[in-house]
Amino acid sequence: MAEADLSDVVRWLPAGFDLAAARDKYLPWIRGEHPNHLTLILADGHPCGFAWHYRVGDHREYSLATGEPDAIGIDVIVGDPGVGDHAALLRQYLRQVVLTAHPDATRVISSPAADDLSAVRMLTGAGFTPLRDITVFPGEPAETLCAFTVGDTND
Repeated sequence: MAEADLSDVVRWLPAGFDLAAARDKYLPWIRGEHPNHLTLILADGHPCGFAWHYRVGDHREYSLATGEPDAIGIDVIVGDPGVGDHAALLRQYLRQVVLTAHPDATRVISSPAADDLSAVRMLTGAGFTPLRDITVFPGEPAETLCAFTVGDTND
């Protein structure tokens, strides 16, 4: 992903998240100054969302909450809901980006908001299994921890 792609990213973020805020948050990721690695998601060659991957152990609180310090974590935002099969886009992202960047990975996890049933459905459609609800920071909403075991038939 490049800085120019942030104008697309802003379209998919919550209201009030402008281009300046996107630059502040995501430019260090794009420049490799942050442990998260950002990728633009394309459907039929057109940007439709973005995702990032990271070593869970690089994020202390998340590592403790999940109990998965050796896993690779991902977060995915598909901003254009009418674009293709979201589970298929996620499987493609796993194969082409995540597992290429982390060839020794045995487990990939993601934890959408517990009430985000469409995200959980996308993850299960891509081969993830919901495990349990977790809370990363006290007072924050619960997240549903989902795991994908590398080598399962879906990867």
